[in-house]
Amino acid sequence: MRGADIIPSTCILPDQLLAKREKLKKVRHQLTADAITSILNGQVLEPESLTKPETIKHLAAFQPQHFEIHGMMHDQLVQYSKLMGFSTWRPSWMLKSKLKKHFQFLKEDDMLLKSEGLEGLSMEELQLACEDRGIVSVGLERANLADKLYKWIDLHTTPDPHIQPGLMMLYSTVNPHFDKTSSQLSANETQ
Repeated sequence: MRGADIIPSTCILPDQLLAKREKLKKVRHQLTADAITSILNGQVLEPESLTKPETIKHLAAFQPQHFEIHGMMHDQLVQYSKLMGFSTWRPSWMLKSKLKKHFQFLKEDDMLLKSEGLEGLSMEELQLACEDRGIVSVGLERANLADKLYKWIDLHTTPDPHIQPGLMMLYSTVNPHFDKTSSQLSANETQ
């Protein structure tokens, strides 16, 4: 999420960053709606169950092959790249490479954040950490952002079972729809 990988993050003005985050928020809301519709059409799981770490861990343990980046189709790669704020015009092999590298970075970052804690992060660092994980950061209080990031880190750093990148992105996609804070925020924006 650094200026579509072209502009260094230090060169982006605060207003540009906010506009980009607002745009990503809209994209993520649409991805959430699409994911929920797809899940409901498949009638395999209740969408709300994907907000529960137990369900994510169960899927990671018993159906990991469905959530590994190397096994994703181009359409899935495009959707997950949108979620992460990456450009989507690339061929599948480039999208896979970008997502794999990003998740390697996130795994290392999550381990550091877990050991050091979130208290020392500034609001900007907290927002950036959330955005890097596909978590909407616009319009939320510090406590809400820290809670969302902590839940992500706790799930992503679970040693057994290993949580695949596809599940972490699905978790980020579906969670805002069932989160009371995000739902209230969206309702207030439409009024």
